[in-house]
Amino acid sequence: YGVDIQPIAVQISKLRFFISLLVDQNENSKLENRGIRALPNLETKFVAANTLLKLRKPDSSDIRHPKLDTLESEMDSIRKVYFRPKTYKQKMWAQSQYKRLQKEISDLMIESGWGSEAAQKIVEFDLFDQMANAKWFDAEWMLGVKNGFDIVIGNPPYIRADNPEIPDLRKAILASKDY
Repeated sequence: YGVDIQPIAVQISKLRFFISLLVDQNENSKLENRGIRALPNLETKFVAANTLLKLRKPDSSDIRHPKLDTLESEMDSIRKVYFRPKTYKQKMWAQSQYKRLQKEISDLMIESGWGSEAAQKIVEFDLFDQMANAKWFDAEWMLGVKNGFDIVIGNPPYIRADNPEIPDLRKAILASKDY
């Protein structure tokens, strides 16, 4: 998975993945399409979003509509179909189903007390727009990742080492042999 605030950085990351996938292909002129497998749709794995701003969700799980679990599960299935569609028609079907579910989930969130701001952000997020940039980030909603990531590599905003409001970070930086 990949997230960057700049859409062009996301496109470059996808291009690098495509090149890596192509390099690993084995060409065989006797097979259809020379044995080259179709590349996946990486839109379901890379998004342009601001990871410093989270989607505001309600604190209490008792306001969650019971139908949301079913719809979210269906949305995960649609993401998988879109990632590796067999035909263009299947890809377009997956997009339309995803957008339908997105609207339905947003409506249920409003009905459940989420508030219209979070629901509106969810409806406006377009997973399929190559140059879209969300001003918020939610791994579960955008990428289907429910339990976070095992490893995160990033370049967070720079923090001055002498900032007195962050004493633990300051100590760690000052103790580092690279400082």
